[in-house]
Amino acid sequence: MHVLFVAQYGSQAASSRTRVFDYLPLLRKAGIHSKVFVVAPDAWVLRLNAGGLLNRLLYYCVAWFRTWYIGLYCIWQAKRYDALFIQKVLFPSPISTLLRRHRHKVLFDFDDAIFTLETVGTGWLNKIRYRRRQRGLPAMLQATHCAVVENAYTAEYAQQLCSQVVR
Repeated sequence: MHVLFVAQYGSQAASSRTRVFDYLPLLRKAGIHSKVFVVAPDAWVLRLNAGGLLNRLLYYCVAWFRTWYIGLYCIWQAKRYDALFIQKVLFPSPISTLLRRHRHKVLFDFDDAIFTLETVGTGWLNKIRYRRRQRGLPAMLQATHCAVVENAYTAEYAQQLCSQVVR
């Protein structure tokens, strides 16, 4: 079996570590081959937290391009994998629409209530992030066979858009 993992962050981020990277040795022992793409590597996240607005803008621009690249790779290579496990990555609308062709093998995992944002009205960057989540999460859930969530709250949201939800 071959699984392609797409994680939003690297192994130092708790969600990616506990929901993707910690399982890789176990999968390898079980004979499951896996490949992992990370949209925002750990070094980028450290730079984002250390810098000002310019660093944040650079981070988001590069992450946007990487999200497109990784999404196109997923579509192009989907037939080579038995499963595509997407952990918290919200692909742009054209990518999530094209992923629907491979819906039977796509799992989307989110462990936080990413459909909410604590500070919607503060700053133009938060407004852009909020709009992206409001559009991107429903599109991803509709493009997947199964949503993997952490709790009843996120499960309730996911069940509105995806027929199979596990927690």
